[in-house]
Parts: sequence; structure tokens; C-alpha cells
Amino acid sequence: YVIRLKGNFIFILEQQDGLKGVFYKNRIITQCIYEGITELGCYLLMNTPDGLIDVLYIDKEQIKLYEKFSSVTSISLKLNFLREKYTNSEVVIVAKNEKYGLICKGQLIAECLFDEICAINADPNCHILGSELSTNPLWFMFRKENKRGIFSTRGLMTEIVYDDVYVLDWKT
Repeated sequence: YVIRLKGNFIFILEQQDGLKGVFYKNRIITQCIYEGITELGCYLLMNTPDGLIDVLYIDKEQIKLYEKFSSVTSISLKLNFLREKYTNSEVVIVAKNEKYGLICKGQLIAECLFDEICAINADPNCHILGSELSTNPLWFMFRKENKRGIFSTRGLMTEIVYDDVYVLDWKT
């Protein structure tokens, strides 16, 4: 069968034993070693026979494979002041050995070293003051050993030394 991911047609191959693989741009990206392949935003989640999840990111410029996660979840923010839910298809939280990391636009921007990562409920259209960058970051609270810090999809913004992180909702 075929999956369309970020405008690209990706072919899922299946052997007689039911194991699946990925074919893209005239080549096999992964052998038929996966029990299941599902789409999550811009990623393919591929279930290994040992119960772990490999994550594949494909776009026109790059193909990235990250292996052996115990869970992968998408980012959803409830925007109280807009009364709607915002889901980002290019950012996922990944877990290994009960520690969490972050993949953004195919790049592992935070290794699985954190006790908790959660999206901060904020307006996805907000701007960094003085920023010249065209795309806006998403913000996260990271916790490690009961200390917290703020992180964005552009990289670490604070040290992880704070007791708590609060967001002031100035739009309500």
C-alpha cells in the first residue's frame, strides 16, 4: 500500500509472513522486518518484533531513522484562549528506558535523558521578541531530577535548575 507523507509517496512493502518495510525514491529504505507501520504526523512508526518502535522521517531533503523507542507521542496543545486544540505534526516526544527526548522536523533535538517533557500551553503563533526567524518555536518544560527548564524546538533556552515553570496567559 501507499502512504502520502509531506507530499511524498512512500510505498509499504509486505512479505508473505506479514513483515513490512519501506520503499521510497527507487530504493528500499528499510527491509521487511517490521510487524506494523503507522503514520503519526510527518513520521512513520515501525513496530519491531521485540515490541519497540523505530521512527522514520522522510522529506525531500532527508531521510532519518531513529531506533528502539518504547513510546512515541505527538504534541497537542489545548489553547484555552482560542478554545481549540493545536497538534504539531513535525514534533514528537520519544521515550527510552523511562526517559524522554524530542524529535523535531526529523532531528533529534533532545536525547532521551529527561524524566518528563511536556508542551507548554501557549499560542503556537507567538513570536520570540526581537526574532528575525520566520517560523515560530514550540515551547516545552523539561524535568530532570525534580528540576525544570524551558526548551524550544530551536534548542535549549534555559538551564534545568528551576523548581517550577509557569506560563502567564496574557491573552485571556
